[in-house]
Amino acid sequence: MDSKWPAPGPFARWLYERFTSPPDWVDLGGAWPLGDSPLVLLTAIATESSVTRDRLARRIAADLRYGDEIPGRAVRVYETVDVRLAYGDLLARLRLAAH
Repeated sequence: MDSKWPAPGPFARWLYERFTSPPDWVDLGGAWPLGDSPLVLLTAIATESSVTRDRLARRIAADLRYGDEIPGRAVRVYETVDVRLAYGDLLARLRLAAH
């Protein structure tokens, strides 16, 4: 394990080894949650700690590209997100598992 990040126990070490050395048959795709809670972060997003921009909504085409704008419908796009809450939640869970 990276010496900059002290593991809070054997479970954290095991998890880190699995994360950094997945088998060849694993296709990670866009996300690979490892005991953290992405939904915790989503419930705590605030404009004070994240950068947002309101944009016109767009349709998603069959080839998954953005299509035409949807008149009168806006979406909030988060350009940066403060992830400290998610990391703190993960570390707290790892510390609990170490006892």
